[in-house]
Amino acid sequence: MQLDPLPPPAVPAPLEAPIAAISGDTLAWTLTPLTEFAAALGVSVHWQPLPQGTDGRYEPKTRRITVSTAVAVNQQAAALVHEYAERRVMPTTATDAGCRGLVATGLSA
Repeated sequence: MQLDPLPPPAVPAPLEAPIAAISGDTLAWTLTPLTEFAAALGVSVHWQPLPQGTDGRYEPKTRRITVSTAVAVNQQAAALVHEYAERRVMPTTATDAGCRGLVATGLSA
């Protein structure tokens, strides 16, 4: 969040509504590349039913993302990106954290 305005000549960019409704399937094309991206980082992605209200979860010890099959495809894509972000916030190794020698306390494998 930016608190101070940028000096001129900066002009705030207009923000538009999301490009895809969460309830649709227009983001189906993203699931394969997102899964491949996760795999390239050593994280497996799985789809299965999850409890109502849980779109996805990240398990740091197993480096596994699980996405709910009970939600719309666009919501699955959003959950997959969200859970990938969890991987960045809850790293299991210094490599996950994108640095050396710095691992969040209590989160290392």
